[in-house]
Amino acid sequence: MKNPIKQFILLFCTLIFVGSINVASADTAGDAEILFNWAENNYSQYFPSHQVTQSSAPWLFRFYPETNTYAGVNTTDNGVYVLGGTWGNVNPTYIDSLPNLLLTAINAAIVVLGHPEHVTAAKPLLAGLPVQYGGTPKPADTVLFVVSAQDGPMPQTRLDAEAVALLPRAMDAILVTRTADVDAELLQLVIVEIREVLEQAGDPRWSAMPLIKETDPNIRLTLRGLQPLPTGRALVVLGQSSAVDLTTPLLAGLPSRLGPPSIVGDGLLFVVSAQDGPMPQTRQQIEAIVGSPHAADAIFLVNAKAQPDRELQELVIVEMRDLLGAMSEPHWDSMPVLRDTDPNVGLTLRGLLLPAP
Repeated sequence: MKNPIKQFILLFCTLIFVGSINVASADTAGDAEILFNWAENNYSQYFPSHQVTQSSAPWLFRFYPETNTYAGVNTTDNGVYVLGGTWGNVNPTYIDSLPNLLLTAINAAIVVLGHPEHVTAAKPLLAGLPVQYGGTPKPADTVLFVVSAQDGPMPQTRLDAEAVALLPRAMDAILVTRTADVDAELLQLVIVEIREVLEQAGDPRWSAMPLIKETDPNIRLTLRGLQPLPTGRALVVLGQSSAVDLTTPLLAGLPSRLGPPSIVGDGLLFVVSAQDGPMPQTRQQIEAIVGSPHAADAIFLVNAKAQPDRELQELVIVEMRDLLGAMSEPHWDSMPVLRDTDPNVGLTLRGLLLPAP
């Protein structure tokens, strides 16, 4: 009878994903440790004891003799697999990608800090998102500082900033509430004050930290964009090629491709030029895509700076919605509209790739 570890490795190596053998990076090995430990703590019926992780490139795995089960990470495709026990001994079973499962394992949240009254005012905007109010942020958490445009930073804001300034975090943002209650000059003063508080606390992102206003368009999408981004999804961009080319700088760092969507989790972005409006190619692309499952949709108005007349911009948007309605797109009248001149548009685009709350 073959050694079970050797049999496990041989079975895994028959997968079509295996090409060249790569040594696992330190990050991948560390992520695998976090995931295996989490699985042992939460699914003891399958992984009942703590086992040592073994390595045979390109695999990291643990064997559980009580249930005759293997849990493994393929460092070539970053997939997580199980073999034996409940899953049978014939073929390994793919569970999900390591980054996606890691998000579940680390339970990342948007940690909201600030004066209790300001945080309370922000709660309706954060409903449905993975939010933790107060407390110490974990390394993968996002930190969101809330400040009121009427009151400015409070003493607690300074204490919060000092407490988290040296902690590793995924990304950070400032949320300004009650912006409709003050004039532009006072609002700017509050923004300067909060950045000064962060600078004095030693936060290295104080000057470049994204600023989200309560009155910003598509604020829910922007706030969603603060969440850790799962892998496997892509932002699919459809529209006239000249308009699509203008999105390239704004999509930098985001997984994106030209259509059509290939998985349910893909985000779908219809691009239209504020100068030209929908082109014949746009109609053809919409016809081809109507009825396909996709996680989120938006109309992306590019070249907005070249067409500063807001009424003409709105006319293009109406024309685009009419076209979507004529093509029987079910979300034609409620689809969010993003402009390439919007504040934090990169965060908003990122939010399209996250599961709907």
